[in-house]
Amino acid sequence: MYIAALQQRRTHRLHQALQLAGLREVDNENLTHRDNVTAKRGAIMPQRYRTKRTWAALLTGLTLSLLAEHHVEAADILVQIAELAPGATLHVALQAADAPTWEPALRVASGTGVTLRLVDVPPGQYALQLFADHNGNGQPDFSRRGIPQEPVGFSGNPPLLRGKPAPRHCSFVHGVTDTQLNIELRQARHAPSFR
Repeated sequence: MYIAALQQRRTHRLHQALQLAGLREVDNENLTHRDNVTAKRGAIMPQRYRTKRTWAALLTGLTLSLLAEHHVEAADILVQIAELAPGATLHVALQAADAPTWEPALRVASGTGVTLRLVDVPPGQYALQLFADHNGNGQPDFSRRGIPQEPVGFSGNPPLLRGKPAPRHCSFVHGVTDTQLNIELRQARHAPSFR
């Protein structure tokens, strides 16, 4: 009796999944005598073939339904700074807030204006680091002691007295709508090493 109840539940779940996928179940129970005779002669047993086909349809339906449920909306992150020196290029790197280091960046962007846009970023918790490239070499310049020679900034505008902050100290939440961040660029001449 317990086994019959389990089979009924399994059949009911199978019917629900197939209806969700828009498919119909192949009848495994109503096999003719001719099908059984063909199976005995060495052909693939119809029950197994039909069961495999049913399970393949079930898995396809479940996969499609899971993909439909996890559709994520992406929005833009707008980074704005107060001012940028003429001829300087602003470089921005996006990182997950729970990452242990800033490398490698999830996304990078650069531009010559005071506003940069990171396009189609999925919702989540992130951190941003940026620097103003005054000499055009595409990378931040450091002194021999590791102090940045060009203005730097981080999301959340943390203090730079103890050096480069970890991504978790610069975190912000990005949702399904555009997020605007105002970041202050700082010349960190008296800060400890960033390397």
